[in-house]
Amino acid sequence: MLTTRCGMVPCREWRLNSTPRGMRMNEDDVRWPLRGPCLCGAITLEVDALAGPLLISHCRECHKSAGAAFIAVMPLLIGDFRVRDTLAALTSYRVTLHKARYFCACCGCPVYSARDGADSVRVRACGCIAAAA
Repeated sequence: MLTTRCGMVPCREWRLNSTPRGMRMNEDDVRWPLRGPCLCGAITLEVDALAGPLLISHCRECHKSAGAAFIAVMPLLIGDFRVRDTLAALTSYRVTLHKARYFCACCGCPVYSARDGADSVRVRACGCIAAAA
């Protein structure tokens, strides 16, 4: 099994070209941008393109933050996503000296994480992104 340094593996069940029921769809069938709100609706994510396949992280840090055995993350380039924060609810905390996690202060929904100076982020609210804009 391919595992990265932080414990992330490519997610085989939830790729853009396969659905949970086994139906095949290709990337041309997806209507971009994708959009989805946090649990309370204060923050909405819009995604223009994926930077790679969805990943499953099972590192210790993700165990703690998700309260689960793993979490699905969506790698995106910084220019390919937008955060609409209507209530100024987006807040963050420093995980390490060079990494921050962003979440909704109203409902606690994780939104994304970013390393300082990186050209990409990892969206942690994959389940929120469900509909085309």
